[in-house]
Amino acid sequence: MEKLGLIFLAIFAGMSNGFQAPVNAALGKFTGVFESSCISFTVGALSLLVISLVVGQGSILRIGEAPPNLWIGGLLGGFFVTTALFVVPKIGAAVMIASVITGQMTAALIIDHVGLLGIPKNPVDLYRIGGLVCLGVGIKLLAK
Repeated sequence: MEKLGLIFLAIFAGMSNGFQAPVNAALGKFTGVFESSCISFTVGALSLLVISLVVGQGSILRIGEAPPNLWIGGLLGGFFVTTALFVVPKIGAAVMIASVITGQMTAALIIDHVGLLGIPKNPVDLYRIGGLVCLGVGIKLLAK
């Protein structure tokens, strides 16, 4: 897939993420916060299990070869989904997503700067800090 196609795929993924929290929050009104997260992850896990069995090229059975610290992704996802569906009704979808993007960018800057998990090092500079400050200003504007 070309770079432009990958960018549009990432934009679509971001849009789906923007809808995920309000949908889960609406479900949470019927089921509860943690229950809604559980339902979301169960539906997602079952969907991905079917997809991986049909079109996957790897092997789920090789999970034992991966270091246990790499299994934390599920915990991080659970924390994100639960937090998002808890805060959306209180601060709104736009402020939540802007805050999430700011948090993601902060983490990405740290990961790039340190070269964590084999990512090529890309040092933090004033431009990157400026971008992060702009995101913070965006949150403030959206929260007004």
